[in-house]
Amino acid sequence: FGSSLRATTIAVARSAPLPTGRSSPPKPFHLGAMGQNCCSPGAEDAEVNSVSPGAQRSAASPQNNTMQKSSSPAARSSPAARAGAASSPGGLSFDLVLSDLEKAEKLAYGSVFTGFNPSADGKVGADSAQLRDFVATNSCVPYGDIDVVLLKAASASDDMKISVDDFLTMMRENAIPEGIVIERFLGLASDGSDLNSADCRTGLYMIKDELGATAGAVGDGRWDAVFDSVMRSAGATVSMESWTTYCKQVARIARVTQAAKFDPRRAASAGEARATRARSSPAWPERPAQSCRNST
Repeated sequence: FGSSLRATTIAVARSAPLPTGRSSPPKPFHLGAMGQNCCSPGAEDAEVNSVSPGAQRSAASPQNNTMQKSSSPAARSSPAARAGAASSPGGLSFDLVLSDLEKAEKLAYGSVFTGFNPSADGKVGADSAQLRDFVATNSCVPYGDIDVVLLKAASASDDMKISVDDFLTMMRENAIPEGIVIERFLGLASDGSDLNSADCRTGLYMIKDELGATAGAVGDGRWDAVFDSVMRSAGATVSMESWTTYCKQVARIARVTQAAKFDPRRAASAGEARATRARSSPAWPERPAQSCRNST
């Protein structure tokens, strides 16, 4: 009778429903704890998700349990902000000087011209002291000839004033004395014939020395990139006309670099490094091993 009673009790217990409020067997403790105190948001993540530190997941609203990971202020900054911090205002850079000299001159000299306090029509008088001082220190114009050069630029307009375009033309045309350019060519060429590319590059080093303190604004580490950029279209030989163009470009690059106040100690950028590595191509003349400075 006792065995029959126990069997009947076991059968009834198995068929009986679970207690109200529990639809499944209880979870082990280690599974029940997950997603609660162990995964509660910290103070930093709680601020991002607008919840209090130590809050637990809500079983009734699982869609609200997705957490967003907070990030540092640097990581949250926009790509535009990061790019702006790495570039000069207005996009002016030494890479731009090498790739688009005229655009770089417009940016650099345009900023300088604004400092001359132009009138409402965007022009300044030829008697501007600031204009005079800048031309005297950033061009090859002798101090005694500055008035002549300024009046020539002003005569392009009826009101005898100088516009930013007149100023740009004046700076470009007076980057280096043409007499020095011709003298150097005649000294390198035999009987006035064309130069080979290697001799042309040697001569450009001499032109660099003629620029004096202005050459220092470029920095020694950048000059190979300058010559590579200037001579990128050079053939096996260089005519006097091409030589003159190269010399003026070298001088203009140095002048606008000085006006833009780039740091001459800065290491060459990726663009400058690519221009320098291009010299290994057969189309580029090798730099001569000997010094290009004048012997005394």
